[in-house]
Amino acid sequence: MALSIADIWKKKAVAGHTLTTTGFFLSWGFWNLYYFPALGQWWSTVGAYGMCAANVVLTGFIIKYRKASA
Repeated sequence: MALSIADIWKKKAVAGHTLTTTGFFLSWGFWNLYYFPALGQWWSTVGAYGMCAANVVLTGFIIKYRKASA
């Protein structure tokens, strides 16, 4: 995801990045924020917060630069 964020940041375009795929993984990330603490898996929870934050940034970039190129 970091590479995707860097790619969009550098090119200021979303070619090859889809909101559908990113939205799916964002929703999965939010689920993990509920699921891992319920299992008591605290290191997985920390990772889930990082992945969810990166997905939020990626989703924001896709929305922002899709509107900018339209």
